[in-house]
Amino acid sequence: LWTDSNAWGLSWPGMMVILLAIVSASTDSLWRKIPNWIIYPAAISAFIIGALVTFGSGPNRWIGSVGLGESIVGFAACFICMLFPYRASGGGAGDVKLAAAYGALLGWQVGFSIILWAYLAAGLALILVHLFSSQPWLLPSALVRWIGSSWLPQLVATPDDSQQQVLSRPIPLAGAFAVGLVCVLLGGNLFGN
Repeated sequence: LWTDSNAWGLSWPGMMVILLAIVSASTDSLWRKIPNWIIYPAAISAFIIGALVTFGSGPNRWIGSVGLGESIVGFAACFICMLFPYRASGGGAGDVKLAAAYGALLGWQVGFSIILWAYLAAGLALILVHLFSSQPWLLPSALVRWIGSSWLPQLVATPDDSQQQVLSRPIPLAGAFAVGLVCVLLGGNLFGN
C-alpha cells in the first residue's frame, strides 16, 4: 500500500496521504479550517492514480495499490460515514471532505479504520481536557443527560446551558485523523490487511 516491495520509498498515494495529514492537522489546529486546496487535489490524484492502476499496462505497483473502483467506493463510503457526525455537530464540512480524501487515496477499509481511530483519539483528548479542567464532572453529567434525554425524554431532562456548552465545544479533528493514520500505519487496520 505504502511502498513497492522492490524499491525503497513511499508510493505517490503514500506521499499524498502524509502531506494531507500534516497540512490538514496544522491548519485545523491553528485556524480551525481544513483548506480545499489540499483536499481536492488529493482526491483527484487518488482517482487519477486509481485509473492508472486499473487501466494502465505494465508494472504499476509503484503507483499505488488502490484501483479506481476501490478509490470511488472509499471516497463515497467515508464521505457518507462522516455526514452523520457532521449533521449532529453542526461544524464545518472540512472533516467530511478530509475523510473522503483518505478513503479515495487508501480505500474504504483503511479509510474507515482511520475514522474510528480518529474518533477514539478525539474522545480520549476530550476526556483528558475535561479531566484537568476546573469542572471535571461536567462532561460525564452532560453525556448522561444527553443520552438519557434522547432515550427517555419523559424521565431525563436535556442538558442545561453549561452542559450544552461542553457538548458543543468544537474539536479540530484533522489532528485526530493524523493519529488515526499513524495507528493504521502501525498495523491498526481494523477492516483488512
